[in-house]
Amino acid sequence: MTETQTRSLAKEFGLTPTQLLFMQVLSAAPRATASFVAKEMSVSHGTVTALTDRLICNGLMTRTKGEEDRRQAILQLTPEGEALLKAVPGSLQERFEDRFEALELWEQAFILAALERTASMLDASDIEASPILATGPLSGDR
Repeated sequence: MTETQTRSLAKEFGLTPTQLLFMQVLSAAPRATASFVAKEMSVSHGTVTALTDRLICNGLMTRTKGEEDRRQAILQLTPEGEALLKAVPGSLQERFEDRFEALELWEQAFILAALERTASMLDASDIEASPILATGPLSGDR
């Protein structure tokens, strides 16, 4: 997410990128536990607790005791949280992916060839980009 997108997200929706990611994880995994979310986001339980407290305070999610195990806290988005999540525009990467997939196959091949050539000209083929680029959905079901 770019700095401009981050500012826009905060100004228009009152969310940080981390809160948005948290809400996306909850949306993809209804009735998630704090442990599940912490593992999915690669954050500490303390971070999950802080995010949960903030989003509950804003009316965007709930925390209830588990029915089978009362020690577990079940985290869910409220209808307001789901509505807000649907209103937030997709990230640049998501928009690029959607638009790229909508192109004709020859156009996709042309763009890919041009980008590969550009990377080659910049000697960028040996640069590890995985810490920067995310591939695939977070929870495995998008």
